Amino acid sequence: MKPYLAFLLSLLLVPSALAQFGGRDIAGQALLGTWSPIDFSYEGGDEDPFLRYDFSNPAYGVTYLRPNFEAHLVFGRQTVADGTGGTLERDLTDAAIETWASLPFLPEFGGEALRLTLPILLHSDYRRVGNSESGNDENPADDFNFTTIGLGFGLGVENYFSDRALLEARVIPALGLALRSFGDATGRSALLTAAVTLHTAPFAGRFGLSLGYSFRWQDWNVNASSVFRNNRDIFDYRSTQHLVRIGLNW
Repeated sequence: MKPYLAFLLSLLLVPSALAQFGGRDIAGQALLGTWSPIDFSYEGGDEDPFLRYDFSNPAYGVTYLRPNFEAHLVFGRQTVADGTGGTLERDLTDAAIETWASLPFLPEFGGEALRLTLPILLHSDYRRVGNSESGNDENPADDFNFTTIGLGFGLGVENYFSDRALLEARVIPALGLALRSFGDATGRSALLTAAVTLHTAPFAGRFGLSLGYSFRWQDWNVNASSVFRNNRDIFDYRSTQHLVRIGLNW
């Protein structure tokens, strides 16, 4: 199955979620521009594989938020050496969906303005890194092309400073299954996601301000198929990703 198809099918798994932001005078959805520095590097062992997909440039895109739901899509490009003295352009596509049910935790702590929660996370993400002039259908080794579906459990907090401002934060580790579009390369993926977001009540008609920061640490540990028997760790990678976001809620 193509990774992007698995990513879209994972939308069917999104459960009903308890409202988080969207209470009091705070709007219930937001669209934010996103700047995302990414450090994506090979972690398969001491010997370099015959192909590498490292990427260390910012990516740009959008993030959509609604109660207990987050989705982002970013694109990046980097100029790298081609091994023959020339250069080539390497593209990155990164998309992720996270949805979580927030279980109350210590409900009497902090009163009505402060709430601690235990979020149960379902996430799916898609990462492709490859040369811009190469085609996936020509050579299955042309790119890193994986979809991950996973589950996690963490800690969250939301704090109403007043009826017109809400700060929410969460930290969630997760484990998942990594699937590649070509061959039988499958494995596991570990994820740690942390996010903090501030929402304000409307100040320009129906629109308020939302701004936030998110950090994602992720690794892919995959045994490649027999096609890559001499480099079975070719798809073992690690990523640190920052997402700085600002936009409007309504």
